Amino acid sequence: MLALEQITVRVGERHLLDQIDWILGTGERIALVGRNGAGKTTLLRVLLGQQAPDDGRIVRAHHVRLGYLPQEELPLAGDTPLDGAMRAFEDALDAAREQEEITEQISDMHADDPELSVLLARLDDLQHAFEAASGWTAQSQAEKILDGLGFSAEQMHARLETLSGGWRMRVHLARLLLSRPTHLLLDEPTNHLDLPSLAWLEDTLHAFSGTLVVISHDRAFLDRSVTKVVELADGKLTQFAGNYTVYEAEKARRRTALISAKENQDKKVEQLERFIERFRAKNTKAAQARSKEKQLDRMERIEIATEADSIRFRFDPAPRSGQLVCALVGVTKRFGDARPLFEKLDLEIERGEKVAIVGANGAGKSTLLRMFVGTEPLEAGERRLDPRAVPAFFAQHTAEALDLSATVFEEVQRAAPRGTKEVRLRTLLGAFLFSGDDIHKPIRVLSGGEKARVAIARTLVQPVNFLLLDEPTNHLDLTGKEMLSEALVGYDGALLLVTHDRHVIDAVATRVLEVNVGGRVKSYLGGFTAYAQMRQREGRPLPGYVASGAAATPGKLARGAQPASGEGAAPSAEPRKAGEEFREKRREEKARATEEKRLLARIEVIEREQAEIAAAFEDPVLYQDAVRLAAKRARHAALADELGKLWKRSESL
Repeated sequence: MLALEQITVRVGERHLLDQIDWILGTGERIALVGRNGAGKTTLLRVLLGQQAPDDGRIVRAHHVRLGYLPQEELPLAGDTPLDGAMRAFEDALDAAREQEEITEQISDMHADDPELSVLLARLDDLQHAFEAASGWTAQSQAEKILDGLGFSAEQMHARLETLSGGWRMRVHLARLLLSRPTHLLLDEPTNHLDLPSLAWLEDTLHAFSGTLVVISHDRAFLDRSVTKVVELADGKLTQFAGNYTVYEAEKARRRTALISAKENQDKKVEQLERFIERFRAKNTKAAQARSKEKQLDRMERIEIATEADSIRFRFDPAPRSGQLVCALVGVTKRFGDARPLFEKLDLEIERGEKVAIVGANGAGKSTLLRMFVGTEPLEAGERRLDPRAVPAFFAQHTAEALDLSATVFEEVQRAAPRGTKEVRLRTLLGAFLFSGDDIHKPIRVLSGGEKARVAIARTLVQPVNFLLLDEPTNHLDLTGKEMLSEALVGYDGALLLVTHDRHVIDAVATRVLEVNVGGRVKSYLGGFTAYAQMRQREGRPLPGYVASGAAATPGKLARGAQPASGEGAAPSAEPRKAGEEFREKRREEKARATEEKRLLARIEVIEREQAEIAAAFEDPVLYQDAVRLAAKRARHAALADELGKLWKRSESL
């Protein structure tokens, strides 16, 4: 059991966590959501025991083993990624090291040495300990996990110091998964993962039998990985059954119902106040008036929290360019003596196109982007840029070029066109989570993620017609991603975007370029869903993609965009008569309505029973009866699992 009871954490006068009660049921799959600064990471640290609360207590059973992946990078033990992942088998490694020492010691002893029998007995004990700690399979398990996270055999044995921060974070994740915790707490685990690794992680978490709590800004990942959403706002927790999409819909429904209830209450209050005011002084009605006053005093007023202001950013109209903005013609690119990364590559980007570049890490996505930018030297071929093209490029290292002595506002203002109004710059910075006095912070005091957000803001404030972005969403929360997606949808220039965020690709892209190891680049019209469906038709399904049964709805296609060879639509089946289609549609709709009604009825029953169990958990007497307590927990977990499945089915309907 792992539970928080009346947990309070104060930051100055503010209650970051305010008398929180939270029981983490066995096998629950939870998304912890909330605005940046709401206290999500603090809540995880309290759960882990890394931060003591100001009030309240943590109840943790002896068998609970916590695994935690933080956002920030931690020091890694070992010389290689394989060494780092193998640290999950520390007991087996310790046993193996002592076995070697004892074996070496025995080799120098005589057969009649009196200590020999003692050492042999110890060696036997160590052998059993090694086997119990999965020593024989430790390396194969570690290699399997690292392979799933995208490591090649060569990378597994590379020096850790040669790896980027993203790859080192994957080693942490590998070690964490291998340690088999009962409760897995993940803070932004999808950063720096490519699409195949994302799919692998989703499948791995799906098979994880323990309790999962995840903070993530990847909507698609949350929809596939969780069955419950816990929202932290104003120091309080609110729980929602279902995945992130269901949570959004249910939150909107609850708010609408609350507003309606408040309107009714306000009318009731107004009626009572009018009655009291009118009849307070009348002897015949004075008693009734006093009764109404008491009723008014006892009334629990409904409060509606103010929603965060929705931030909108729009690009300035793109300067006019030619129809063909940029092209790579017969391009060959290689590094050193290795085989060419690309060979005789021909690609064109047209005005108004929004192209997402996808593929496994190491396939050459960022290299391809830099070739379009013109900063990557070509071995053969040429880059043709329209004379009227005005490009702007954001890369991860762009943040390193910021002026450390400037403030956030000054740095963005320098990149803006002359005469740009301050309110527009403040709106842009607000969209990237810099508000109030934050805009006057010096660049030198910002974290790496904050510097990256400033660099993106500098890129977007310029009037350009050819925008190139390399992983711009890595340091944005869900609100920031929505803002950026909406802005890019309204952008009327050409866009090249490298991202692994499937939701952003679906919202923005009109074409997807798939970059494969070996230099093969294939083009697909539409967003992520259309791309995934076309791959299924080709007989090479995208890892982790599950067809919803609904046809893809790609964005507006750029004028002149053509599918790559072999991408023509399959011939349609012979059309049926209109009457037959209509009757079949009516039958399907009726069946859907009947099933949905049944699902909602069952959901109501489960939620009532969950509320009863939650009330029982608050009774201290329950914890004195171990058998009854275990039964309640098992029932709570079973209900949560069933509820998640029901909401998924309801969503699909």
